[in-house]
Amino acid sequence: MINRNKPTNKTMPKRSSSKRAGLILPVAKFGSLLRKRKFAAKVSKTAEIFLAGVIEYVTAEIIGAAGKEASAIKAKRIAPIHLERAVKADMDLRKLTSMTSIDFRESRKRRA
Repeated sequence: MINRNKPTNKTMPKRSSSKRAGLILPVAKFGSLLRKRKFAAKVSKTAEIFLAGVIEYVTAEIIGAAGKEASAIKAKRIAPIHLERAVKADMDLRKLTSMTSIDFRESRKRRA
């Protein structure tokens, strides 16, 4: 028996994989970059979703900590110095970015 109340594929709106995963960052873009850079012969859909989710989470953590740093000194905008202080203040973020080099002095030169 056919269920007449169930929407068919023709009536259902298309939803992106980002929407289905509940993410803001584009999952399909991460998948195409993974395939283009040839990290592996095949890339699964779950790998794309996982990578987008991890990057979105880390970005949210950094921006949240930088927002707290900015509000502590009553700044209205998040500046690069707030990002720097947030990364240095959080032990997990410091450990995550320990092998990277981010030059925050460059943005300070432009302001002066």
